[in-house]
Amino acid sequence: MPRYEEEAHARELLALLELRFARPSAPVALAMEGAGVHWHVDARAGARSCRVHTFHYNREGAEYYLVLSEGEGAPALAKGRTRSLDVVPHVLQAWLLDETPLHELYSRFPFIDRQKRALEALRGKVDVVLERLGSSRRCSFKREIGDFYTLTVEGDGRSCELEAPQPGSEARCTFSHLGTNLAVGATSDVDALATAVGQWLDSGARVDPLTREFSFVQGEPHASSYEQGRYAEWLWDFHIAHARRSQASGSWDPMVAHLPLLERMARHPTIRRFFVFTSHEVLCFSRCPVYPFSTAGLPAVIPDQRSRAPGAGSGLARYTVRASDRKLEGSAEEVLQFVEEILTAEGDTTFYGSVERRES
Repeated sequence: MPRYEEEAHARELLALLELRFARPSAPVALAMEGAGVHWHVDARAGARSCRVHTFHYNREGAEYYLVLSEGEGAPALAKGRTRSLDVVPHVLQAWLLDETPLHELYSRFPFIDRQKRALEALRGKVDVVLERLGSSRRCSFKREIGDFYTLTVEGDGRSCELEAPQPGSEARCTFSHLGTNLAVGATSDVDALATAVGQWLDSGARVDPLTREFSFVQGEPHASSYEQGRYAEWLWDFHIAHARRSQASGSWDPMVAHLPLLERMARHPTIRRFFVFTSHEVLCFSRCPVYPFSTAGLPAVIPDQRSRAPGAGSGLARYTVRASDRKLEGSAEEVLQFVEEILTAEGDTTFYGSVERRES
């Protein structure tokens, strides 16, 4: 008996395909392989092949991820996901035996390359508008992993990431600066969306004017603070407020263990100008807000078990802090003084972006 649902789905699929193709007139070679939660079924006929990965989700059930190829060792030509077991043999029949061209396959099975084709169509429309506006910017289409693709437009530290509409939905855009999202927009009017993209990239528009001109664009809560150079301060307030809510509700948040320390540190401008994030339960300081972070030589604070306990107050909280070759174990007040000393010596070295992409 299969230990994991993914294996059970793969075995069920293999049995169905053997019934469908186990005849001389359908010379399809079938094989199943996998371990743990990673299982797939391979089907091949001549030069064409299809690998079907099986997945399982607690609410939705089975999912079948098809990867279509042609030629030994050739890259995938098309990919698609479906929750219908019954549709998989029909795709294999069309691809492997009928040698159906891709464009016909798309018509018959719209889930194949759905996101890729939608983004390519959106790319064409946005590029036409940008050219009409006299912009030199153009969309960049990229496969990130598997069947997930991104469509972005870049320009002098600013960028826009576009999402293609599903049938009946709106096109979406995220407006960013050096990797920090500052606004989002959603509309069925692609021309207006592309015009907003051009304004953001070429005109250096700020968020408020952009939202006034394009009613479908909404600024993020931190946008104004970011543009005023106070993003680190906004993040300190955000982290503390979120940790307090988590503590009150009993939900898990790695910042909760640091709350007594964060509340003290937030009153010190020298500390508050740096960005903070958690790696597991370690509180890390960074010169920039976006990964990969700039942390070399800056403090990293580890809470002890008493700080992690529900309801731990500032009197019980204890921490270990490391910075380069220096180390201190102590109370929130002792760690505060240690961190402030290090960050005072560091000076104001903060910047927007990341170590790979920073403001000039």
